[in-house]
Amino acid sequence: MVELANDSQPFGIGRAVSDTFSTLLMNLSPFLGLTFLVYAPVVLVYCWIMPSLVNSSDEVGLIVGVVTGALVFIVLNVFVAAFVAEATFSVRAGRRHSVMHYVSRVLPRMPVIILALILQILIISGGMLLLIVPGILALVILFVTIPACVVERLGPVVALKRSRTLTKGYRWPVFGFYLVLIVINVPIAVVSEFGMESVNSALGLTDLAALGMGAGQILSNFFYALFGGVATAIVYKRLRELKDGLGTEQLASIFD
Repeated sequence: MVELANDSQPFGIGRAVSDTFSTLLMNLSPFLGLTFLVYAPVVLVYCWIMPSLVNSSDEVGLIVGVVTGALVFIVLNVFVAAFVAEATFSVRAGRRHSVMHYVSRVLPRMPVIILALILQILIISGGMLLLIVPGILALVILFVTIPACVVERLGPVVALKRSRTLTKGYRWPVFGFYLVLIVINVPIAVVSEFGMESVNSALGLTDLAALGMGAGQILSNFFYALFGGVATAIVYKRLRELKDGLGTEQLASIFD
């Protein structure tokens, strides 16, 4: 795609943060509703099964349970992030649809989106092994891979290349925005994990302290998938405006 805009235009970290919060708050009900429906059954199963696995002598069963749970959470996180990215871009472009409309657009694309995420993680992880800095650079370059994959219906490799193109010229601002996300997410993760553990300990439920910490981790994942999905979609939309020269009407036409 030909770049119609000049990379000298400001990205606006403050604007991106403000748009992230305003979009999240304006759509809190449908976003939270779907995210809760996705996570609630898994949390209930986790709280039901994990105590017996932890207290049993079946180490293999525990390992299988943990690995299976981790894979399930990864898929759920990807689905929620993809759904929120699709909905956020649509809403910010002036096209509001039902929750099921977004689900119907995201669900068939899940294998492609998961593959794109796997490639993204492998590249970033490989970079992290090379003295950290290359990994951070890869993270910034590939920051909008998932929104590009979802909104533009791209394949995994093409979505990676699209993110590289969109972030070119704006990687320092994108990195700054990512640091803001970390600052916001870390306190919430700490409160979620240790808060639930402290409650269990205070109530004398010491056997459930570790379980409470795990449930807290689930809650922090819940928040990060939701907030992170909105944030990456906002960055993606802003980069589309800057790099492709698209205004609201042109962005909205994508969903027509």
